[in-house]
Amino acid sequence: MPLDFDRLTITTGGSIMHRMKFVASTIVCCAVFFSNLKGSEVGDVWLTQKSKSSSDRHFVSTECYINPGEERTLAFDSVGTIDFIIPEEGNVVKSDQVVAGLRADLAIAEEKVARIKAENMTGILFAEKSRDVAEIELEKANLANQKYGGSISAIDIARLKLDFEKSKLSVKKANDDKNVAGEEWNQAKAKLSSYRFTARIDGVVTKIFKKPGEAVRQGEPVMQIKDTRRVKIEGRLPFYNAVHVKPGALVIATFPNAPKTGADRGNMKKYRGTVIFVDEKASRASKPPTMSFKAEFDNSDHTLIPGLSTTLTVYPEKKGPKVSRRK
Repeated sequence: MPLDFDRLTITTGGSIMHRMKFVASTIVCCAVFFSNLKGSEVGDVWLTQKSKSSSDRHFVSTECYINPGEERTLAFDSVGTIDFIIPEEGNVVKSDQVVAGLRADLAIAEEKVARIKAENMTGILFAEKSRDVAEIELEKANLANQKYGGSISAIDIARLKLDFEKSKLSVKKANDDKNVAGEEWNQAKAKLSSYRFTARIDGVVTKIFKKPGEAVRQGEPVMQIKDTRRVKIEGRLPFYNAVHVKPGALVIATFPNAPKTGADRGNMKKYRGTVIFVDEKASRASKPPTMSFKAEFDNSDHTLIPGLSTTLTVYPEKKGPKVSRRK
């Protein structure tokens, strides 16, 4: 069958014209739509789309070790012999609880003497009475001279004035002495307090290094206390990821090697924490250079065991939970 080239050309041309009209109308509609938007609105649309696409951005740090939230190694501020250690290993203690003390008979006696001196008002009262008497004698001498015209010599008046000035200085000295005695009492109390120490934090006694009756040097470890109701986990990230992480960001801790089957499969719990610190210095020990960060987790159920290794996943655009801090 012979081809009708004239008809084919007309049909093809009509199709092309139809397509051109469709494209032109689409361009006009888009131009009208965007012309009704403000520049900031266009930017807002773009930012919203960007934030939605990046809200799940995360960085992974492996082989991160769990550390206690608070840890204290306690020691005496003085040299001496241990008189008592109250708790035993495994006991729970409070931060203000006295847990150990040295023999302090001499320090106790010194504190009592210092207290008596500091509370003694005799010196001040005697000086004030002497000042009052000297003032009265000087006033009477001046009145006598006014009334009887020089019945008391000038040298006697000068001597009375000197006695009055001396008595005023005696009052000042008595007050100064009392202030010094008060400071000596504070010093004695501070010395006595160094013969014992409190737990410093709420926690569990994990180690006792000394026993009652043993001699200790200043600063020698006596007891170790840990609080694991909160834990801190440190991780490392490549510097180009770490610069996007700020304190307050969400962190998820997991244990990839935990059993996935059997009775212990429930141990694959995910723990939510918060970034509390990001180092400002990169380490060149690895390639690429890395930066360290620390995250804090609530551990009220004591399932995050210090010493274990975990994997941290950081979400820089998400906010982490608020972890109760030590009072």
